[in-house]
Amino acid sequence: MKTKIKICGIRSKEEIEVINKLPIDFIGFLFAPSKRRVSIEEAKILKDKLNNNIKTVGVFVDESLDTVNKIAHTLSLDAVQLHGEEDEVYISKVEKNVWKAYRVDEDFIVANIIKGKNITANIFDGKRPGSGEVFNWQIIEKIESNRMKILAGGLNPGNIEKAIREVKPDIVDVSSGVEMNNRKNKVLLEDLIRRIQNV
Repeated sequence: MKTKIKICGIRSKEEIEVINKLPIDFIGFLFAPSKRRVSIEEAKILKDKLNNNIKTVGVFVDESLDTVNKIAHTLSLDAVQLHGEEDEVYISKVEKNVWKAYRVDEDFIVANIIKGKNITANIFDGKRPGSGEVFNWQIIEKIESNRMKILAGGLNPGNIEKAIREVKPDIVDVSSGVEMNNRKNKVLLEDLIRRIQNV
């Protein structure tokens, strides 16, 4: 099974132009506090320039439900990625497929993974998403689920092959690991993709 690729934190037309030429499956727009945050207006301009075969995910952290659903519908997002303390009741009211993120450390409890019919993926990330830090992958290696398993947290061309071999994720979610000067870099992206395809 081919591991799919998500590049998160897209915020410029130049990045879209690069991504349109590469075999990337998903991009993420950040609507949470971050240096990579975009407004709904900016995201719409970028999405309009994106190839139709690349799917879009909106990333939120403890945002109001109304705002999440409004942005998701306005942009016709393919999924909503939730990185906060959103519970089962909140998630059940999200009107798109949900990718629920978990911050993994040595105290991570698998039993705390939230149930919900509209959750189609579990994202396993480090304690500080966006920091480029890698967590101990062995903690999640054995997790079995009918949902997609997405690996995030400090992934880059240097560790992506090991990550895929050990965790066997359905999707890898990469952001800072393919950046240079705070922007997605064509050479790093091409290197990442080549290494993923080699696994």
